[in-house]
Amino acid sequence: MATESTQRSGTAVSARSTDSEGTSPRAADGSIKTSLQRLAAGFRNYYTGPLADAHLMVTLCIILSILGVVMVLDASGPASLRDYGNYYSVFIRQCIFMVIGWVGFYVALRVSFSLLRKIAFPLYLLSIVLLILVAIPGIGQERNGARSWFDFGPVAFQPSELAKAIIIMVVALYLGQLTPMSKIGDTLRPIGLFIPVIVLVILQKDLGMAVTFGVVLLAFLFFGRLPGSIIWITAGGAAVLFLILTLTTGFRTDRLITYWHQLIGGSYDAQGVGYQARQAQLALADGGFTGVGLGQSRAKYFYLPEAPNDFIFAIIGEELGLIGAFVVAVLYSALGFVGLRIARRVLDPSLRLIACVGTTSVVVQAFINMGYVVGLFPVTGLQLPLISAGGSATVTTLFLLGLITSTARHERAAIAAISTGSGKFGRALRLPVPPVHSVDDTPDFGRFSNLAAWMVGKRSTVDTASRSTDPRRSRPRPGPPRTPTPSATPDSPRGSSASRQPSRNQVTPHGSPRPRGNESPSADPRSGAARPRMSGGDPARSSRRCTSDAPLPPWESRPDGPRTLPPLERPHGRRWNPPSRGSDGGSRYGGPPPAQR
Repeated sequence: MATESTQRSGTAVSARSTDSEGTSPRAADGSIKTSLQRLAAGFRNYYTGPLADAHLMVTLCIILSILGVVMVLDASGPASLRDYGNYYSVFIRQCIFMVIGWVGFYVALRVSFSLLRKIAFPLYLLSIVLLILVAIPGIGQERNGARSWFDFGPVAFQPSELAKAIIIMVVALYLGQLTPMSKIGDTLRPIGLFIPVIVLVILQKDLGMAVTFGVVLLAFLFFGRLPGSIIWITAGGAAVLFLILTLTTGFRTDRLITYWHQLIGGSYDAQGVGYQARQAQLALADGGFTGVGLGQSRAKYFYLPEAPNDFIFAIIGEELGLIGAFVVAVLYSALGFVGLRIARRVLDPSLRLIACVGTTSVVVQAFINMGYVVGLFPVTGLQLPLISAGGSATVTTLFLLGLITSTARHERAAIAAISTGSGKFGRALRLPVPPVHSVDDTPDFGRFSNLAAWMVGKRSTVDTASRSTDPRRSRPRPGPPRTPTPSATPDSPRGSSASRQPSRNQVTPHGSPRPRGNESPSADPRSGAARPRMSGGDPARSSRRCTSDAPLPPWESRPDGPRTLPPLERPHGRRWNPPSRGSDGGSRYGGPPPAQR
């Protein structure tokens, strides 16, 4: 009996183990499938949710930074070994600058734009001082024919890169405060901040940075919605200035002549001024469609003197082929698309200009670099952002892209998502919740406000007093359809707190504007007195809102914002239009006014 029971128990245990072993692969497959579904859902929400623009911008910056570090290691090895005796010297330096740049990216994410308004103009004055100092012989160092560097031993600093990021902030903060009714002169005066910067860059004989500032200036003119005549005049003046700067310098004149002969298929000196352009095209030709392989470039062995800097795109095309070059172009195109989409979705005009102009400066610089590598443009010395070796350019570019990413977190849907607790990325980095920016924010430049107003003119916006009396300024701007609040019902009276026109500066967790909660539907919020009733029984007038084209009545033109019409009574649960009152203040049908009944 004991033997039989032992055999039965052993058989049962073996059967259970067999069943468990037989079902464990299914359970494992189910858990793996569930995990993959959760991962796919999280990935989809990360790149399609309210914070998708900020996440895409961070992802693109990370990809370009990693690609840049890898290509600098690959392209700079032979030259680094020759100049410094260490194969990894330039690579280590680039990694250090990349880390500093990402610290600047994080600082740009955390800094508030109210603080930027206070420090932007002092930083602009500091950049002017640095540009003056670097142009003085003996202080600034000359490289490749341009005196635009401060040399601190192993580290060099280019102040014109810092000036580019600063002038984008300053001009955007001023132009964003202008109204469509502003004069053209009010718009052109802030753009006059470019004049001292461009003049100092020209004195440094830095053609690449002069082209960059020209692109930034044209971007401000275009996105600032100035007349086309001013844009064309400025573009023509920039082209003439480019020719003057090129033709007054010997080697730049030779470059332009070489580019022209190369463009029309004529003969040129391939061993002289056109040497690098010719070697870059040969490197691209060696790469073909798929490339020779990562690390297998031959052009980096002193055939291309500026392989890790200006002509690193030629190394990419040689090692990774047409496919790799196309991927790089797609990455910069995606960066431009996301940046302009951020500018389209953000509400604050200053932030919109920062996103537009910052994105344009980075993307256009990248395509100019790729263009002169393949022979479409003359060689200007512009680097490939985030990929070419360069400390100042890397740090300032990452800081500027950090500002654009911070702008993406100021979108209406993004603010609503962050307010409701969404955004694991922001919580992980301890980023503050962005405030809702109003188009009427005053640019406060701290102690330099008077100097800034003297240089670029006073702000041409309508003040509070004029805005309270001007019917065009009293009405809220048209926007997307607003979601009704839960308290709004079909039977709620017109003009009540549930159907009152919401403020455009307050946002609900769902992204729709929030109605003001401190207003009484029938009493003045300051004095407590009953609001005047509307005269006349016209249904069209009773349903009129502040967005109509008719002049606003006195009770809607208030200093503290627009108001809707007073609430209407609903006797017996029906909507009712009050009759017009007589000259004595009573009803047309006799008796005291409804408020005294």
